[in-house]
Amino acid sequence: MDPVQSLLPIAAGRRLLAFGDLNCPFCYALEERIIRRGADAEVEWRLVEHAPQLPLSIGKATTDHQAEVDQELEALCTRAPDVEIRRPPFRPASGPGIRAVLAAARIDTQGADRLRTALFRGLWLEGRNIADARIIEDIARTQRVVLPEESQDDALAAQAQTAQWRAANFNRIPCMVSSSAATLLGLSEERRLDLFLRSGLFGSRTDDACVVRDD
Repeated sequence: MDPVQSLLPIAAGRRLLAFGDLNCPFCYALEERIIRRGADAEVEWRLVEHAPQLPLSIGKATTDHQAEVDQELEALCTRAPDVEIRRPPFRPASGPGIRAVLAAARIDTQGADRLRTALFRGLWLEGRNIADARIIEDIARTQRVVLPEESQDDALAAQAQTAQWRAANFNRIPCMVSSSAATLLGLSEERRLDLFLRSGLFGSRTDDACVVRDD
């Protein structure tokens, strides 16, 4: 089976699929653009951990990590001046946040959507460490989202979503897939995004993206 076709079907009530990571600024920008267009209810997000080696705390961050973020933010500000973003103190690991979103989704899908958006904004607007359990819980409270105790199933679901993304050989985030298996890879210009959101037929590829990280 074609690896993109294997990602389907999309969740009931949605018609587009988005793969992204909470600690990717390009994914944050895509989320903000989708929300601005009122299309967020139509998109199923599958969060992936594209850089599992990133630190849980600022004390473990390296100058190389921050240099990469600075490079991405420079590209983003040129590519998407319409999206407000601020440089965080460091880029934290996304695993804890992803598992929290999956845990919330077990009892409240809409609440999980709110939590995902708030975690994106917590990092890229407020500079909060979204790998810290206390901060995740605080963000969940502000969104009136109940976080059930994390289970092994949440960890397995997170691993499965990352494995799906890797098996599809996208090699970048964000990426979107329509119900007709068309793909939009990277952060596309607004005109191209609008076309894809309307039709789900005309995909494209751009170098403005976070790439696979295994080091």
